[in-house]
Amino acid sequence: MTRIPSLPEPKRPQRESWGMELAIALSALATLGVLMVVGVWLLNWASKPVLPQLPEGDQDPIVSKFRHVGFEIGRNAENEIQVITTPNPLLVTDKDLALVTGLPNLTVLDLRGTQITDDALAHLTGLPKIEQLYVGGSVVTDTEPTLFHARFTDDAIKPLVELSTLKVLSLAKTDLGDKAIQQLPQLANLEVLFLLGTNVSDDSLDALAQMTSLKELYLQETKITPEGLKKLRTALPETKILPHADAPTEPSAAPE
Repeated sequence: MTRIPSLPEPKRPQRESWGMELAIALSALATLGVLMVVGVWLLNWASKPVLPQLPEGDQDPIVSKFRHVGFEIGRNAENEIQVITTPNPLLVTDKDLALVTGLPNLTVLDLRGTQITDDALAHLTGLPKIEQLYVGGSVVTDTEPTLFHARFTDDAIKPLVELSTLKVLSLAKTDLGDKAIQQLPQLANLEVLFLLGTNVSDDSLDALAQMTSLKELYLQETKITPEGLKKLRTALPETKILPHADAPTEPSAAPE
C-alpha cells in the first residue's frame, strides 16, 4: 500500500507585537489630533470679520485705530474719512466713540445695534459736515434675530441737537420719550427722522409740528394715537408720515 506523504502545515501569520500595535494606534491618534487643531484654527480664521484693508504703507494713525476696534471706514479720493459703520456693533464700546470726535469730513455715521450709552454720544462733537446719523437698536434680520434697544436716556439727545448739519437722524428702537423730542426742533435742516419703536406719545405733537423741514417722519410702534397722527398730518402737510392713516399699527421697515 502506497503511503501518502504528509503535507506541511500552513504557517500561521505571525502576529505583530502589542508594542507595535500600540505605536500605530498612538500615531493615528496624534495625526487625528493635529487635524482637529488645524480644522478649529481654519474655522476661527474663516469666521473672523473682514475689516477694511489699508493700502500698503498707510500709516494713518486714525484709520489704524478705527480698524483696531472693528469699524468699517469709507474714505474719499483725498483719503479723508467720510463714512463710518459698525459691521460688528456689539464690539463697540462708549470709549471707542472718542475716535469720532473732530473728524472734519465725516458725513455718515451708522451706530445701529451698538450697546453704547449717553456717554458715547457726548463724543459726537466737532463734526462740521455730518449729514446722516443712525443710533439706536438693531433691526431684525434673518442673521440677527435678536432685537436690541439702545440704552439711552432722554438727556442723550443734548449733544445730537448741536449737529446742525444733520439731514437724516435715526433714533429708532430706543427708549427715548417725549422729553427728548422737545429738543429736536433745533435741527432746522433735518429732512428725515426715524422715531419708530420709541416711547414718543401725543405729548410730542407740538414739538414735531414745528419741524417743517421734515420730508419723511417714521412713527411706527410709538404711543402716538390715530387722532394724534391726524393732527400732525394737518400741521405738516408736505411731510410723508408713517404709519399711514389707515394702518396705525403697521410694522415698520428698517431705515436704510
